[in-house]
Amino acid sequence: MQNNSLNDKKNILDFEFFKLRKKRIMQENASTQETSLHTVSANIPRPLEEIELSTRIHNIKASVQRINQLISELRHISDKPHK
Repeated sequence: MQNNSLNDKKNILDFEFFKLRKKRIMQENASTQETSLHTVSANIPRPLEEIELSTRIHNIKASVQRINQLISELRHISDKPHK
């Protein structure tokens, strides 16, 4: 039951990460098109909020993966016969 909850949270995080990535790509495409029209440098920095959110989501996903790994290790330890 707890594993399903963790999978649901992981799926939500994956979806949120996908949405942010898609939004960033769309903004980059729009910026590139606008840049080519105005012959300005295409190195337009990403908004700070988006960078922060992307970093936070990445850190959360890494934490969830670590938690899942620890749960797996605990299950493995608890499945071993004790002396």
